[in-house]
Amino acid sequence: MPHTDPRPSGQQDSERAERIHALLTGPGAPFAVVRGEQGVSEYADGPRTLREFVETTWAFGDTPFLIAGERTYSYGEFFAAASALAVRLRERYGLRSGDRAVVAMRNHPEWQIAFWA
Repeated sequence: MPHTDPRPSGQQDSERAERIHALLTGPGAPFAVVRGEQGVSEYADGPRTLREFVETTWAFGDTPFLIAGERTYSYGEFFAAASALAVRLRERYGLRSGDRAVVAMRNHPEWQIAFWA
């Protein structure tokens, strides 16, 4: 698959991209962005913690979350697999909070599962 440059190619494209960005991230928009306490941009209505993010995904259950080739993981399947791996890493291999682990594999769904575990 050829690489394409995601940057707008001309002034007209640039202005269009800016309008779309404003529609998506402006006040009241689906992905509204505000300046946080540290001056960093953050989603106005987004989850504040990783735990909050994961908990909100549970509501999506059977909705497709990750599609890789012929394999599709729903939110429920994906996070169940990550939780099962986390339990196995803790119980079988003795990993604890703060321990470091290396995930050396290709960019496949299993890598994502290991990351979230």
